[in-house]
Amino acid sequence: MWARLLSAAAGIWLMTAPAVLRYSNPAQTNDRIIGPIVASISIIAIWQVTRAIRWLNLPLGAWLILAPALLGYLSTAARWNDPL
Repeated sequence: MWARLLSAAAGIWLMTAPAVLRYSNPAQTNDRIIGPIVASISIIAIWQVTRAIRWLNLPLGAWLILAPALLGYLSTAARWNDPL
């Protein structure tokens, strides 16, 4: 359960990071789209019945690692932030 709570916290951080670290598009848009999805999946996966949904965060995590290179992030803060 703690892993899903940590994942939900990471999703919430992704939503707030553009404002805190002051970076803009395309990193800002990416984080504000992926963050709520990660947090939602993590919270839904807390219960035993919906535990299998947690695997949906795996491709999202892979995307966060690849996004700085594929989207061409300009901000150093954004590049360091996304490969959580």
